[in-house]
Amino acid sequence: MLNNTKNKGIQNEHEFVEYFNNRKVKELNPIAYDFIISLFSNINNNDIITAIPRLEKGKTDFIIQINGINKNISVKMGYSNSIHLEKLESFIDFLRKIKVDEDTIKKFVKFHYADGSNNNTGKKRISSEEYKKLYQKEIDEINTVFNNKKILLQATKYFLFDGKYNSNVDIIIHGTANDFFWLSKEEIYKIILEKSLHNKHGVGFGSFFCNQWNSMIS
Repeated sequence: MLNNTKNKGIQNEHEFVEYFNNRKVKELNPIAYDFIISLFSNINNNDIITAIPRLEKGKTDFIIQINGINKNISVKMGYSNSIHLEKLESFIDFLRKIKVDEDTIKKFVKFHYADGSNNNTGKKRISSEEYKKLYQKEIDEINTVFNNKKILLQATKYFLFDGKYNSNVDIIIHGTANDFFWLSKEEIYKIILEKSLHNKHGVGFGSFFCNQWNSMIS
C-alpha cells in the first residue's frame, strides 16, 4: 500500500512537469495561469515555462523556471498526507538544534517506544491509546514545548520546506495537474500558528501529529 501510494505520487509529479514544460504562460488553463502569476513577478503571457523534475532527495518535487528564475515546488495529493519521515536518532538531533530541552526529548523518546524505556528495551510495547491513558500529562508537557511559537515555526519549516537536505521549497501545491490549489510559506505558517493547540491527545506540532512507524518519525 505504501509503495502504491508513493508510485501514484511520483506519477502525479511527472504529470505536472509534462503539463507545464515548454508551454507559454498564455497557454495555461485558468488554475495553472493564476498559480504562475502568483509565483513569478515581471513575466508576460508569451514567456516560456520550463519544468524540471527534481531527482535528488529532498522536499522539492520539481522546479519551474521562467526567464532564468527558479521556483522549487512540492506536490501533495490525497488525504492524510505523511509530510515527513525520519529516523528517530536524526530527528532527536533536529530537536536539539532548535533548542528543545533534554527533559522534553526524553519524554518524546519514551512516547515513541511506548515500552517504558528510552532505548527500545522494554518488555512490552503498549498501544497509543493505552499510552495516552497512562501518560497524558507527559504528552501535554511535550506539546507545550513543541507548540512554542519559535519551535513550531522552525519545525514547520523543516517538515515542509527544507527537510534534511535543505530543499528550500518555495510553494506547496495539492491536487493534480488539472485541478489543484497552492499555499505559500506565509499562508502555511499562519495556519499552523492558528492550530497550535496544547490540548491534544497525541503528540504534535500544531496540526502535525507524530506517528511511530517502526523506528521512524512520520
